[in-house]
Amino acid sequence: MRRLRETTRRALAIVLALALAMSPLGGWRRVALADQPSAAPQAWDKTTTERSYEGDGWRATFTLTGHWDGGYNASVKVENTSGAQIEDWRLEMSWEGEPSHVWGATVESHGDGTIVFRNADWNQDIPKGSSVEFGMCGSSTFPGFPASCRMPGAEEGVPEGDYSVDFRVDSDWGSGRTCSVTIENKTDAELRDWSLAFELENEIADIWGATVTSHDGGRYVVRNPGYSQNIAPHGSVSFGFSATGPSGCSLTGASLTRHVAGAAVRPPEREREPLEDIGEAHYKAPEEGDIATDGATGLRYVKRQLLVSAYPGTGRAPVEAAARELGAEVVGLIALTDDYQLEFPEERTLEELEQSAAWFRSLSFVSTATLNLASEEKADFTTDDAMYDDGQVAYYQGVVADSNNHPFGRATTFKGGIDSWADVDGDNWGLEALNVPVAWDRKAEFAPVRVGVYDAGFEEHHPDLIFDDVVDNIVDDGTKDTRGDIAHGTHVSGVIAAGHNNKEGISGVATDTRLYACTNQRGNTGCSMADKYAYARLIGSHVKVINVSLGLITPIQYAASQGDADAQKFIKEGAGIMGEFFHKLLASGYDFVIVTSAGNANSQLKENRLAQVPKDADAPYGYRMYDDQTDPGKGISPIHPSGIPAKYASVLTAIDDEGVRQRIIVVGAVEHSWNINTSHASYTYSSFCDIGDRVDVCAPGVEILSTVPTFYNAKDYALMDGTSMAAPYISGIAALMYQAKPSLNGSMIKEALVESGQEQGRSVNREGYDYWMPDAAVCCDKARAYKGSDLNDVTWPTGILCGTVKGHDSADGSTTLTLAKASIVAIRKSTGEHNLDGYSIGFETDSDGNFTQGLPQGTYDLILRAEGYLPICAHDVVVEPDKTVNRGTFVLGKWEEPPFGGFLSFFYSVKGRVIDALSGSTISGATVKARPGWDNATGAYATGLLGDEKSATTREDGTFDLSITPGSYTVEVSKDGYVTGRYNVVATTSDDVTSMALSPTLPQDEYRIILTWGDTPRDLDSHLTLRSGGEKRLHVCYYHKSDSVDGGRISARLDLDDTTSFGPETVTMTVDVASLGENELIGYFVHDYSNRSRPDSRELSLSGAFVRVYSGNGLMETYYVPRDKGAGIVWHVFDIGRNGIIPAGELSHESNSGSVG
Repeated sequence: MRRLRETTRRALAIVLALALAMSPLGGWRRVALADQPSAAPQAWDKTTTERSYEGDGWRATFTLTGHWDGGYNASVKVENTSGAQIEDWRLEMSWEGEPSHVWGATVESHGDGTIVFRNADWNQDIPKGSSVEFGMCGSSTFPGFPASCRMPGAEEGVPEGDYSVDFRVDSDWGSGRTCSVTIENKTDAELRDWSLAFELENEIADIWGATVTSHDGGRYVVRNPGYSQNIAPHGSVSFGFSATGPSGCSLTGASLTRHVAGAAVRPPEREREPLEDIGEAHYKAPEEGDIATDGATGLRYVKRQLLVSAYPGTGRAPVEAAARELGAEVVGLIALTDDYQLEFPEERTLEELEQSAAWFRSLSFVSTATLNLASEEKADFTTDDAMYDDGQVAYYQGVVADSNNHPFGRATTFKGGIDSWADVDGDNWGLEALNVPVAWDRKAEFAPVRVGVYDAGFEEHHPDLIFDDVVDNIVDDGTKDTRGDIAHGTHVSGVIAAGHNNKEGISGVATDTRLYACTNQRGNTGCSMADKYAYARLIGSHVKVINVSLGLITPIQYAASQGDADAQKFIKEGAGIMGEFFHKLLASGYDFVIVTSAGNANSQLKENRLAQVPKDADAPYGYRMYDDQTDPGKGISPIHPSGIPAKYASVLTAIDDEGVRQRIIVVGAVEHSWNINTSHASYTYSSFCDIGDRVDVCAPGVEILSTVPTFYNAKDYALMDGTSMAAPYISGIAALMYQAKPSLNGSMIKEALVESGQEQGRSVNREGYDYWMPDAAVCCDKARAYKGSDLNDVTWPTGILCGTVKGHDSADGSTTLTLAKASIVAIRKSTGEHNLDGYSIGFETDSDGNFTQGLPQGTYDLILRAEGYLPICAHDVVVEPDKTVNRGTFVLGKWEEPPFGGFLSFFYSVKGRVIDALSGSTISGATVKARPGWDNATGAYATGLLGDEKSATTREDGTFDLSITPGSYTVEVSKDGYVTGRYNVVATTSDDVTSMALSPTLPQDEYRIILTWGDTPRDLDSHLTLRSGGEKRLHVCYYHKSDSVDGGRISARLDLDDTTSFGPETVTMTVDVASLGENELIGYFVHDYSNRSRPDSRELSLSGAFVRVYSGNGLMETYYVPRDKGAGIVWHVFDIGRNGIIPAGELSHESNSGSVG
């Protein structure tokens, strides 16, 4: 219903905006919203005693309090249901009644079946959420209820002859002056709720007796301050101001406006921009009864549920098929990131859930699988408000007004008087301490920015806030906890984005924000999937800054700080879930920065109830919150924690992924004292804050004034303490920086925030740690000056990564095709000492399925995907400066549903034959296992449904058959006496057998070189040579299978020569590398013997050939034939000199085998 009403209002506003026109009296006339009749005319039924009428922002209740033949008594209650004050109210009724006496109002006009009641001056305005009443009596029979009611109103220009404006310069000191203005009413009628527009050559610095409502160049509009709201007939009002600028100041073009009764005066509502459609996204919210607590560890998790994070591009079908294998179903998913929430029909033990998660992690298309952890994060703030002691709401007193002594408004203090921007004190002290008003001076250069708040709840209709969208907000049920959650999120939002120049309350830090909000508890409790959903909705809609003022409850933090392994594991697992999720979003190209609170778990003051934790053996992790109602009587004493590190404050502060941490800013709180004599503020790190090197910056967090719901404070504003209040100040500054330079990214924002505090020397110290307080103006200047870094910038050390992407065209593996426009994303894991802007680099294969990409030096994970194929991940790809890394061929498996909806592992397998690389004979008794992904040499092996490692043993003929789910894997083959071999394979439904060669173990001075390739060309030959200067002293190949020099100082032999495709072809060499002369080089070459007479042949480059070099018990290097070198029948693979192996990677032409090398 609320959505329908808001739509109707918006449509009305558009229609009525077209009615704006110049008044014939001069000046603009603003027509108020016309309220539609709420009740149709009908005869009185002699029994009804009350009827209500409702319009835009108001409700009127007409009550018949008594009636008799020839008379009646009635009362009318007018309620303000809007988000702002109703000024100078009137109520117009379509009614045949003729009251003989009225109290609490006056009759302004009466006739033609219409009567207009007007306020009685002393009740001229109706504050938001309040009401007024008036009554009447009639000396005739009651005529029935009014057919309709409306609340008319307008602002109109006053005719020039009806008033005069007198302007005087009272004092002038050259650079400034004080001035006074007197407005005289020359009519016999009262001028109500006046405002004055004028041109002024000077800049108003301060004003009294009026407030500035707008300022554009030299054009000012000022309005009455309330106590001189109306100008009596032939009376006058005055106001004054101080101004700066050249002498000869004059006031011209004065135009007076009056308010003719009216409905609620609201700030202008801009068109809202809802969050974007991010595709299918939903989750099943758990209730408290869905949460299980492990008795041994205290771990709280959602019963019967797992979370599965698949690689981007996987799609729903493979995950559903895998879930079906376990008897689970998909109950939630986020298509944007390929994240899934699974649920089992019956309850599972923790061991069974973890076993199922391990099986999912062994699937090639799954990044990770975890429990769905219950959220233990709550609002991070402290308060002395009685609401949190006994359930009673405490009401602060005082009036707040977003006035215009500064161009962007300020608040009057709750302590009394005006809070000047000149000192770091009063209720604006947080803005002043961070130098925000100076940053506002750059506003003309700012662009809008999207800011999100992830919190416990929100007051969506606060008059000082405009939310563009709120997701899963909680409903006010009147309870202390719910109302506290709503107050918290609303307070945080106000610090960031309370409106400017709206004559309402306070000013937030950011000046032009699109504000979005999500709650963390759609049901009775939050969970990891709820966190993922909220962040996906925000980040997927390109929300740049997200404030998270939530933290783990103190008992968990304290237990972890005391070394409790279970508490630390819970925090680490939660951090791992969210770290992996943010990693995927960053890898997909989304930019964001998350600002989170450092936590309030420390207590150097016993009054901090939120940091009191007695020991309790029955509580999770051995501690619980102190109950100050019952514990004292039991003789239980609380522990007052200190020294708790911020790393344990939340899952966000505990994330270890360095790339993700560059986008997370952890904020501690400072408090201040103001010395009137020295006009100097001093700052200290708040005693309740968590500490340590995870705290990035600090900001004001004590006695922070911001927005709250009316039920929390009748004036809509309240003071709160906590790191929850500090974090939104930094979120606001981050938003200003994005506004100043939209092309920034999150890591730059964090870097500039820290640097601004360091450069200005703005720090506080606690327990050996320095915490830096940013300067908003410096941050904005840094943002505008930042040029960034281009990945193609020649100053960055770069290398080249190349390879080929192919795909099995069907699940049976019968056809392999090169994949054009396959997507590759290189995700930076490290770049040495170089901090680049980009978190990931995306590129595509060409029409032949090849890719060649320059990348900054570092270690990368590659995600490869193509439509209709299962994605794969290649781990730890190293790019070195000025080198080309050829990763050979990646093969993606085609996704097809298993026949008859059956189980995946019943139909898919890897089949192979293992042979001895020296003799070519088959090897029996070798163990075969698999890891998900490409070139994956570490981590868990693929498992079965019961958690057992999937393995096979080679038969007498060397063959094996490993049943496994579809996808790409790294098969590991091992046997005593052999170097463990690893091969990349794709699980299919075919009977194709992959040949795998194992090298017998070697002494440390021996090298074994094994060449393998595809089905064409049929015959590739290995050539090993030794050159000293220009002389070839050794050459081993198919026609000269062994050779040595200097009495065996260097010897080599061709162990295996293959002439019928695939290989292996094996060369073993004995050499003490340190004995090589300065001019001696051992070279290894591959010759395309099949195409020796075709120098323009490209078959070698397309053969998929690769060479592995072994020494001792390990693999030293793997080299892939270059595809980007064009035609050639000789591949120079590498050289060995006295300093080790030197990659070559060149193709050339040589038809004569004897001349190779």
